[in-house]
Amino acid sequence: VLAGAPISTMKIDSSLLKNIETTHIANHVVINKTYGLNDIMYEAEEDEREAYDTDFFNAFLAKCKQSKIEYQQVLRDLGIVMPAHIFSDICLKEYVEQMHIEQIEAQVVRQRLPQFSYFDEIIECFRQCENIVFMCGAGISVSAGIPDFRSDKGIYSQLERYNLCDPTDMFDMNFFTKNPLPFYSFAPEIIPQDKYKPTFTHYFIKQLFDQNKVLRLYTQNIDGLEAKADIPRQKIVNCHGCFDFATCMHCKLQVPFDQYSQIIINKKIPLCPQCSTVREIDLQPNIPKCILKPNIVFFGERLPAEFENDIDEDFAIADLIVVVGSSMKVKPFCGAVGRAPRYVPQVMINLEEIQTHIFDCQIVGQSDLILGEVARQLNWDLQKWNMEVTERNTQNVRLFQEENVRWTKTKLELQNLQVQIQQMEIQNEGSQKQQEFMKLIEREELLKQMVAKVPTKREIEKIGQKVKIQNSGTGIIKIIKE
Repeated sequence: VLAGAPISTMKIDSSLLKNIETTHIANHVVINKTYGLNDIMYEAEEDEREAYDTDFFNAFLAKCKQSKIEYQQVLRDLGIVMPAHIFSDICLKEYVEQMHIEQIEAQVVRQRLPQFSYFDEIIECFRQCENIVFMCGAGISVSAGIPDFRSDKGIYSQLERYNLCDPTDMFDMNFFTKNPLPFYSFAPEIIPQDKYKPTFTHYFIKQLFDQNKVLRLYTQNIDGLEAKADIPRQKIVNCHGCFDFATCMHCKLQVPFDQYSQIIINKKIPLCPQCSTVREIDLQPNIPKCILKPNIVFFGERLPAEFENDIDEDFAIADLIVVVGSSMKVKPFCGAVGRAPRYVPQVMINLEEIQTHIFDCQIVGQSDLILGEVARQLNWDLQKWNMEVTERNTQNVRLFQEENVRWTKTKLELQNLQVQIQQMEIQNEGSQKQQEFMKLIEREELLKQMVAKVPTKREIEKIGQKVKIQNSGTGIIKIIKE
């Protein structure tokens, strides 16, 4: 039950990965005898990368359905434990495909290319390569004021107030279909807004596009800053979707961003304009089935078709793969680099070292700082970017002042409200007063959450400033401000 190419986001515990091929062959006779699947034969291929037989897997699913056998039980008997979000044939197939990719990497470990160990060698790559593939994560947007997902102050750390079993449930399709309220409560925090501007990293990639040196940009981000930086849309693959459209959960109508975004910003649930009169309830608590879901990819959903359609062809002709600002923890995005030919140099730029994949070179530091040094050594004119930095810092100071005023007012309201609540507790009057009291308690909780978000002053660093480059000679390079 082996597979080759992932096409959906998944939450996979690597400790569950086993030698599926060996397990399957060892148990093949038992499984066939137990479940009566004798006409399905498994033939291992010589090439480990082609070990997955699509016809076999489809026949396996078809035979299970025909025989009214739960394939989940068959796989459990093979020692395969599936995550909770596997609730369809498509998800199952994609899960097994991703396991195959990781099995290959575990059995045949990629060897680091030693000729890409020093920073000047990476500079030469940027200078000479003409088919660069960029793969970007949330780290490239942090300097724009957008939090990443997994850092100490990232998005997942802000989800405690929603009492989720796991922070990733906020973006789990199975959870969303049962209760979308937490997502729409939090969505204003991640929806694209005019105040967010592209970072230097975005403009660095745009500059390389203008020089016809970039093949394609694959991004995990849903903030839309790549398009704001005027990177050609046809060259961007939004691996985790985007907010450009939302889809009605009932009639599948596609609704443009400008027709639903303000509703989400106001912390309300957008309904389909075409079938919003449909009041049939199939979600709890009392949510119409015609709600609009933004076209971002949740755990358990398929990635956009262009990811699967383009990535292998791009890797086949790529001469450099650059991963920037990704924790490399979300499948199948992080597993995709394992599909690239092993002679293609792979560079990781991130705030911390990544242990889950063998890169030829890891440059540790802030992406704007690192790529600013790359641009300086490539003799780019950085004056226009530093003018942009000055302008954005001026805007940031103004926004900080406005936010600080709002925060101060909110804190004062909270203090006055707490005095009022204390007085009502002492009086403890009738049922009508009790209802008012409960409303005040709810308001207090909301204000506490708002006050907890203390405004922070953020300044963008000048591009091309002097840095200290620490070459280890082993492919790990650290770049810090001098």
